Amino acid sequence: MKCKFNEGSNFDRKGQWIIAKYLDQAWVTGTVMETRVKYGGKIQHSILSDSPTYVNDQLREVGDHFLVLEDDVSEAQQTEITLAYMQGGEL
Repeated sequence: MKCKFNEGSNFDRKGQWIIAKYLDQAWVTGTVMETRVKYGGKIQHSILSDSPTYVNDQLREVGDHFLVLEDDVSEAQQTEITLAYMQGGEL
């Protein structure tokens, strides 16, 4: 899946707010806390969720972490947090 709306880097999305498919089961939204390159070259993001999400009939609360691949990101946008980080601030 290609990201529909992309502001900034698609490699290091740290601080960006994204919508992504998690394990082909549920859509998750939240802020990217960390980005890494996995063995084999795939890009993976760690997301801090901002809304409750059901996965396999189990409720995952706000603030849970999800690992998603870049290929599963549908939308991404920079936030004020992203801009502060890019200007040398901390997340």
